[in-house]
Amino acid sequence: MYTFKLTADEVVEQYAPIVKKQLKQLNVFKDYEDYYQIGLIALWEAYERFDPQKGTFATFAMNTVRGKLLTQLYKEKTYATRHHITEEDFHQITDQNVATPLERELLAPYLEGLTERQQIWVKEAIMVGKATADIARDYKVSVHTVRSWKKGALKVLKTRLKRESLLN
Repeated sequence: MYTFKLTADEVVEQYAPIVKKQLKQLNVFKDYEDYYQIGLIALWEAYERFDPQKGTFATFAMNTVRGKLLTQLYKEKTYATRHHITEEDFHQITDQNVATPLERELLAPYLEGLTERQQIWVKEAIMVGKATADIARDYKVSVHTVRSWKKGALKVLKTRLKRESLLN
């Protein structure tokens, strides 16, 4: 088996644009960092398996990276199709997590202006005390997605808090 005279870091540095190009061609914007990491892993695997008698490394790397990305996209699409949350399930889950009417009443003003997903994060993380990974698992989304709910919710809440402190 042939080995490159480049280190793994040099291969990543030289061939990472292949990963970025494939992500762009496949229109991957959601969970971009996760897919980029998958692409880099595929690049490493291409580096490990490359045989120069069968072609150029760039072509082999591109095909390997694209194949890995397509496989992951297919897996996630299949999973999402099979594990779809209906609106009824969504409301049952969110209603179970706020224990008492008093807690709902106290929490209601803070939830105004938040999207449904941001409200889920507030209820699950703050009221129930669930970890981000647990919320992601329960709602069948990625950890990155739950973090974006958190980021959005905190942004709205901080803006509201600043506005209220200026009024008082």
